[in-house]
Amino acid sequence: MTAELESKGLTHNDVNGWWAINRTYWNLCSTTDILDCLEDLLGPDLFIFGGQYFLKNPGDGTTVPWHQDIQYWSLTRGKPIVSAWVALWDTDASNGCLQVIPGSHKKLLEHSAGTRPTDVLKLAVHPEDIDDRNTVDIVLKAGEMSLHTDALVHGSHANGSDRIRCGMTMRVCATNLSVDLAEKPLFHWIRLRGNDPGDNNPRLELPGEERVPTGYNQFGQEE
Repeated sequence: MTAELESKGLTHNDVNGWWAINRTYWNLCSTTDILDCLEDLLGPDLFIFGGQYFLKNPGDGTTVPWHQDIQYWSLTRGKPIVSAWVALWDTDASNGCLQVIPGSHKKLLEHSAGTRPTDVLKLAVHPEDIDDRNTVDIVLKAGEMSLHTDALVHGSHANGSDRIRCGMTMRVCATNLSVDLAEKPLFHWIRLRGNDPGDNNPRLELPGEERVPTGYNQFGQEE
């Protein structure tokens, strides 16, 4: 996959939508242990609408600014959405692990264009709006997972080690999410577990091929 992305002048951080077009990615997303944890938080009916890799090679300098996921999606506010972050390599402070600010999910914060050229995301929380003195490092072994709500402020530093830092994400919701397609016309979801409510949102079929994304639309339709 890396070689195919490189042949197109892309990196893993340039593309999105793996969950919708790549069978291997989908198989990981539908792992029973992962879905059991998500069901504890969201209930028995689970749907995925986003997923990507976040890769930091040793010394590449890339960073993730403080942000809340919900600011990127602009979906129906107030409906629970959970992001799963699955470590594919061991991740800790030395190679730029995920960092979170406890309690920051209680308030939606304004975002604007980030100022660091190293950031892999375009939007960031205004620095004066957060208190990062109680930042927690999410240290994970390969195969371990963290879960966070879409309003939790999180980010990460650069990889200062000689090890790869890479994780895959899943954006998962319950059936009570109904998206305004006039605002998000490319939005689609796929049932992970449980019952399908029918016409809440457009559905995609399970991916059957090992396709590689070429754009950054997270909602399943290539740009």
